[in-house]
Formats: sequence, structure tokens, C-alpha cells
Amino acid sequence: MDFELDDVEKALVGGVEDMLHKHAGAERLRAVMNGSGYDTELEKRLDDAGMYDLATDPDAGPVATVLVQERIAARLGAVSFGPRALIAPMLGLDLEGPIALASQWCGQRVRFAGQARSALVLADSSAFVATIDKVSDESRAFGYPVATVDLSKKDELGPEVAADLIRWWRISLATDIAGAARSALWLTKTHLTDRIQFGKPIATKQAVQHRLATIYVRVEAATWLTRYAASLTDPVQAREAAAGAATTAVGLAHDAIWELHQLTGATGFTVEYDLQLMTMRMHAVRLELGGVSGSHARELAKMRWFAAPVSVS
Repeated sequence: MDFELDDVEKALVGGVEDMLHKHAGAERLRAVMNGSGYDTELEKRLDDAGMYDLATDPDAGPVATVLVQERIAARLGAVSFGPRALIAPMLGLDLEGPIALASQWCGQRVRFAGQARSALVLADSSAFVATIDKVSDESRAFGYPVATVDLSKKDELGPEVAADLIRWWRISLATDIAGAARSALWLTKTHLTDRIQFGKPIATKQAVQHRLATIYVRVEAATWLTRYAASLTDPVQAREAAAGAATTAVGLAHDAIWELHQLTGATGFTVEYDLQLMTMRMHAVRLELGGVSGSHARELAKMRWFAAPVSVS
């Protein structure tokens, strides 16, 4: 895998950054969460720029889509980008957005449930495109609108599609976590550089630097494992890589949330500080598909160590 972006990817990321600099960010997210809960203007701008067509574009593909989704997550864009731009196209589906993702039929908090036109649903070993009949208990406290949903079955997609849905859902959630974690780390680093104690920036303390460096390495690991998983075409390798990326990203989210808030001190625990927007989003995403212990790590171990029978002579 090439660890350098090519000219097309650099131009793509640069263009998305310019758009998000004007039409995303913490203050815009707060405004959207106090309003409809969904940034329809940003979605339209992304749509007009062709960002929702990248996954099936032979000159771009899923890796390019992941690069865009990383930037949207890092800039706190209030759009359901991954399900419509990455997951649905890679399943061969052409669905109107916004799209929600759900893994049970009822009693579950789902991102963008109240704003979505439809949902991609995992139930047992099958996948469905479902209609959202009713939402309740909606909350905006997680940096996403989340709600409990009632769903009705519409179109069954089949067991093979279910496996692919899990694969791309894992890649999408890992992308959202990696993007949010990178911004949270950068914000914390800036805070520690600007804050002076005993005549020196806190960031000059070696123990603090080690803790920041540890999170940085894990952010890079989650980022590149996710890009790698999106680049694979062999189904077995791709599913294993997606489980690995999700395991890494969810573990990162769990640890980075506590570490970065602790490093930021009392400031980091205030609702008004931007860090909580990023970490609350990581909380929401890391629990999808059962979380690290409930799904990703177990599947990774199963595929890596128990995929083939061992012969004893």
C-alpha cells in the first residue's frame, strides 16, 4: 500500500477542506444540533461536488471516499456521509439520503434516525433496507442526533450482503472515529502548548509528550488500517482487515476519550469546550455493532486464528 496520497487524492482532500472550513466546524455543529439535527446545506454542497459518487468512480473508489469522510468527521460535519457515500454504493444500492444504520429491530439508539429517509439494517444473518416508522427519545447530546427507532422490513438483501454491510459499516465507523480522534488530539495539543505552568507550556513536560505521542500513534494506526481495509478487493482479506480497523479504532476511542479529557483538565469537562463534541461523537460511534468486545475483536480473532482447520499428523 502506498502511504502517500497521489495528486488526485491531494486535490480532493484540499477541495473538501476548503468547503468544510466554510460550512462545518464546532459552532456550526452546535447550531445544527439546536435546529433540525441535520446539515442539509452541507449535504447539498457535498452532493453538488460529486462526493457521493466517489465510491463507484473508477478514478476514485472507496479509499477516496474514506479520505473525504475522514475530513468530514474531523470537521464535525453533521451529515450521514458514510452510509450514503460508501456503504450503500459498495452494496450496489442507490438510496436517497440521509441513510441510518441499525443492527436490531427495536429499542436501539440510532444515529440520524429522526432525519433519515431509510435505514440499512442487520437482523440475525440477513440485511434489509427498512423504513423508519417511528422515532422516540431523540437526543442531541452525542454530537449526533440519536433516537430509538421502530422499523418495518421492506427489502431483504440476503446473507451475503449482510456480510458486506458489516464490512463497510466497520470501515465507516472506524473512519468516523479516526477523524474525530485526530481533531481531539490536535485540540488537546494546542491547549497544552498554549497553557503555561511554572513559566513553561504544559506540552514541554516529557510525561505529557509521551501520552500525546501514544494517542498520536494509535490515531495513525486507526487511520491507515481503515484506508487499507477500504483498498482491498479480496472479500476474505477485506472482512478481516475491516474487523481489524474497527477493533483498533474502537479501542482508540475508549482510551482517547479519557486520556484527552484528563490532559485538558477541568476545561475539557465543560460542555462549552469543543473537545466534548469530538469525544461524545466517539462515544456514540464506538458502541455500534456491539463495540470492540461484542463484535469486532471476536470476529478478527475468529478470521485470523480459526479460519481454517488445523491438521495434526
